[in-house]
Amino acid sequence: MVAARFPEVVERLAREIRDGLLPPGSRMPTHRALAERFGLAPATASRVYEELGKRGLVSGEVGRGTFVRGVAQHSMTDLGGSAVGGADRSATLSQTIDLSVNYPILDGQDALLGDTLRQLADEKGVSGLLGYQAPAGRPRDRQAAAAWLAACGLVATPDDILVTTGAQHGIAVALMTVCSPGDSVAVESLTYPGVKILAGLLNLHLAPIEMDAQGLVPRHLEEVCRSRRIRAVYCMPTVHNPLGLVMPEERRRQIVAICRKHDVFLLEDDAYAFLQERPPTPLRSLAPERCFNIQSLAKAFAPGLRIGYLVAPTPLMERAESVIRSTTWTASPITAELASRWIHDGWGERLVTEKRQDAAERQTLVSALLPTAAIQSHPTSYHVWLRLPPGVRGDDFVRHLKARNVIVSPSAAFVVPRRHAASAVRIAMGGVSVERLRDGLRIVAELYGRLRPMSVEAGGRW
Repeated sequence: MVAARFPEVVERLAREIRDGLLPPGSRMPTHRALAERFGLAPATASRVYEELGKRGLVSGEVGRGTFVRGVAQHSMTDLGGSAVGGADRSATLSQTIDLSVNYPILDGQDALLGDTLRQLADEKGVSGLLGYQAPAGRPRDRQAAAAWLAACGLVATPDDILVTTGAQHGIAVALMTVCSPGDSVAVESLTYPGVKILAGLLNLHLAPIEMDAQGLVPRHLEEVCRSRRIRAVYCMPTVHNPLGLVMPEERRRQIVAICRKHDVFLLEDDAYAFLQERPPTPLRSLAPERCFNIQSLAKAFAPGLRIGYLVAPTPLMERAESVIRSTTWTASPITAELASRWIHDGWGERLVTEKRQDAAERQTLVSALLPTAAIQSHPTSYHVWLRLPPGVRGDDFVRHLKARNVIVSPSAAFVVPRRHAASAVRIAMGGVSVERLRDGLRIVAELYGRLRPMSVEAGGRW
């Protein structure tokens, strides 16, 4: 009887939130009060809030309770979608300053694309790019990938590399290669939203690991590995998203030692690593027998290429290639050729140098406009973590900024389900011009300066 009522209660509360009967910022009943109201077992009441949290409709805060978030509009922004949606999109897009998505494209890249496409069209044999290719990618593209990885500090042979349709695909391939439904994957306490989505689709359980100023905390990882079977660890050790941390080499060696001890695979996401000029030794180099390295050209070159590289342990290459065959068959040979040309002719290196400079200038702008004591970031990254004062809820700060046509990502987008979200937001700086970024940051700073703890009973108003 209880199980039969569970979906009814979830849908009823979700409808009340969407219809505005439970406004954003309002406090939900305690778990016990909810159980009494609907005649549920306490454990089932907890499941109701868990499901509403997965839908982005409520969030829990330690010592305060569960609060209405409203209809979720931000949890998917890191996968490329703006938080402006529905009927409002066409009317407000031109006025909206979207600081929720990073896709840094520099002036002149359109001309570079045009020149490369014209060169490609004038060459003989271009029709070969129109056919199917091997799932692992063409030898030429894997050779270019090896050159790119070497420039980033990772030595790998072309035979170690698979061409993917971006980092998200690379993560999916790695997880599908080593995990089965029901397995547990350890992640940083603040993790990439795309991993949360993949875990849901693949029926994987995420185990959040505490972080400090150096990244994953080895002591807590060891405790979790002892308490439950962990199949893999996913992390971003170089220019972490959203915190911008860079894990030092000694900490990397500690993490590798724990994974070897407990026979755990490592998934090293280096999507932002190109922004670190001299990164520490990659995890892949420290543990090639169990570590996947995931690379993306979306930020380094352009997201429209949809090209990434996956370095896999040798014994797992055949299985990983089979996963690619079953998901996309192969990455687009046309865009893979564009990426390979930019790597071979030196344009890739020049783009990276210019983007580091561009990101550094934008970080300087942030430091000038926002309270430095509340900021955590990397000096050449395209994102900033802004901590809010105690008592101020991140969801409401996001909502008030949206009313001013500025979009940022709430901390809940990076938190594993059933964990409490920090009072913070992520500001992405790579998707707008410097002038638009300055305007957006001024609005953020003005609103931040007016902050005071909200009255949740009053619906989260200032």
